Amino acid sequence: VNKVKKLLLTNCIKMTGVGLEPLRGSEIIEQIDLSIVEFVGDDRETSISCDHVLPILDSLIEREGPAMKHLQFPKKWRKEVVTESDFHAFLGRYNQMWEGRGRIDCPMCKEQSVLAYDGEEQDIIGPWVYTSEHSEEWNFYGTHNNVCYGCLKYSCGECDDGGSLLHFCYKCERTYCVHCATLNYCSVCEKEYCLDYCKEFYCCDGRPDADFGDYDFKCGQNICEDCVYSERRECRKCKKSYCSTDCSNRTYDEDEINRCDHCCSFLCYDCDNPLSSSNTLAVADFFFNKVLSGRHDIDKLRKCGDCNKAACADCQLKFGKSVENLDCKGCVKMIVSALLEEKEMKKELQGELERKNERLESNSAQIEELKEENCRLKNGIKEVKNAIKGLPM
Repeated sequence: VNKVKKLLLTNCIKMTGVGLEPLRGSEIIEQIDLSIVEFVGDDRETSISCDHVLPILDSLIEREGPAMKHLQFPKKWRKEVVTESDFHAFLGRYNQMWEGRGRIDCPMCKEQSVLAYDGEEQDIIGPWVYTSEHSEEWNFYGTHNNVCYGCLKYSCGECDDGGSLLHFCYKCERTYCVHCATLNYCSVCEKEYCLDYCKEFYCCDGRPDADFGDYDFKCGQNICEDCVYSERRECRKCKKSYCSTDCSNRTYDEDEINRCDHCCSFLCYDCDNPLSSSNTLAVADFFFNKVLSGRHDIDKLRKCGDCNKAACADCQLKFGKSVENLDCKGCVKMIVSALLEEKEMKKELQGELERKNERLESNSAQIEELKEENCRLKNGIKEVKNAIKGLPM
């Protein structure tokens, strides 16, 4: 135990904290991760108890010259601010431990103090550990403010000299410096996440300046996987991702975008307007489906004349199985019309297949006749050769 500097208990969901007793009064331990569940949204029930753990943590921070640099607390303790709780009281004592160490300046810029207080004046950088939610957009309660989870180095988090800027991941709720982890910024939700490990990112495929002839320009903004799928920012046809209406629909008019009002899926500008598209695949697909095959474009939305709501092909099919549950009579007429058109289209395709099969059968019969004719010609050639051999020289 006296050799342990870091203790990470991620995924130890059955731990109550009783087993941490040997750490009581440790002189060398610098970091303890009690987060148990790894990511925000992991709803597994955990057994970690404040009654067992807090007395041990107090023994680590109350001693003379404590080595402790970073504590990561369980999400269940940080869900809401309860000022009368034992945990909230411990956060106050933990911040006081840092105050007792005196002023610690940022090692990079040498200007900002990374302590909660400097003398009697509250420092602009804030406390080591937040004792309030701190932000309306996210609950930072009980999280570290200015220590990197990876290397445990201090930083004011506001300077970028030598790459000391700190980043907070909104998935694992840990703060990292640029040397310890790569975090990507999502241009849609405006949050940062550990790249690949916490979130998968996509690049916006939009070309917002294409209407002005700049087809080589690509937006390239990063979009996290949640914003791509939960907010339906992926074209349902070409599967490209887009960060905004400007990129997916160059008319710059939200009302004109080809988006389903039921499932919120949409067609990007290129797929919705193939003839004016710079995408050669979209143009080729248009000519194959409409010009050569004579098929209807099933990806086009249908808009109800009564409620003015648009429905994509998938939603039309889904509603078609339970038309009686639709409240809008206009939607019922639209779905019935779509089903009749689809039935007629299938009938046309079936007829086309039958005609192709008849042509194939006819061609097969002609091929057999040609084979028989070829055999007769070969036999005739053999007879002529034999007759020539029998002539007197």
